[in-house]
Amino acid sequence: MKKKYKSVGIILAAVVLLLAGYLCLSGNDMSYNTALKANWEISLPSGGKEIFVKKIPEESFNGDGERYRVYMYDETPVFDKAMVWSDNVANESRFLEIVENMQPEYAPDLSKDNVRCFHMTGDSDARNKLWVIYDEDTGLVFVVEDFF
Repeated sequence: MKKKYKSVGIILAAVVLLLAGYLCLSGNDMSYNTALKANWEISLPSGGKEIFVKKIPEESFNGDGERYRVYMYDETPVFDKAMVWSDNVANESRFLEIVENMQPEYAPDLSKDNVRCFHMTGDSDARNKLWVIYDEDTGLVFVVEDFF
C-alpha cells in the first residue's frame, strides 16, 4: 500500500514540475506587467529593475487600495504606444496625496522639467486610476494604481 501512495506522489510531483517548466518556458510571464496588461491594457518597457514596491493598505481582501512601484532603467525605455504623455500631473489631488505619503527617495520630483506623466481611469469604474511618471533625468518610472 505504501508503494502505491509513493508512486502517486512521484507522479503528481512530476506533473507539477512539468507544468511549472512549461509555464516558465512558454513565455507566460507572471509578473507585474501581466497585471498591468490585464487591468489597464498597457505594458512597461522591458529592462527595468524594480527598486521599490508598496501596497497600501498592505492587506486588502478585495484587491482594492493603492499600489506604488518604482522602476529604474539604465537605458532610455521605449514605452507602449498606447501611452500618451503629458508634461504635468494636472493637479490630480488623489495622486499627490498618495505620493505625499511615500518615502522621499521613492517619490517623483514633479517640479523638474524632464518629468512626463501618463494617466488613465478604469473602464468599469472611473474611480480606479493609474498614473505612470517617467523622470528622463534619472531613468526612474513611478507607477501608482488606485483601486476602489
